[in-house]
Amino acid sequence: MKRAILSTILMAGPVWAADPADVLKDADRAFASLSAREGPGPAFKAFAAPIVLVPNSAEPHIAAEAFLTRFGPDTKIAWEPDEAQISAGGDMGFTMGHATITGRDRDGKPATSHSRYVTIWRKQADGSWKFVLDGGFPQP
Repeated sequence: MKRAILSTILMAGPVWAADPADVLKDADRAFASLSAREGPGPAFKAFAAPIVLVPNSAEPHIAAEAFLTRFGPDTKIAWEPDEAQISAGGDMGFTMGHATITGRDRDGKPATSHSRYVTIWRKQADGSWKFVLDGGFPQP
């Protein structure tokens, strides 16, 4: 009898649990989708924690509302996460991926740049995920 149960379990194959960090990729994709539909300003405001750290900026801490004026009217940002990790406590994590930013340069000419980004997420009291830090590194 024990053999029959063991062989049935082994023949069924492995049962893989979903990666807990997939919730962060889902949040990041929803963030990117909102950016594509409504623009980066409204998307960044919607997914920002109440106070966000901004690296390499004159304003190291900004309120979520500040994102509404942070991007030019022609700016478009498209991105896709390709990696995510979540803390053992399940309340913080990060996503990393690639982004393409289109808009205008300082002379008003169309410009496109590419970056590798990292977004640090924190789970909110209501169960939603908001970012507390977002930044990118230029890529060729």
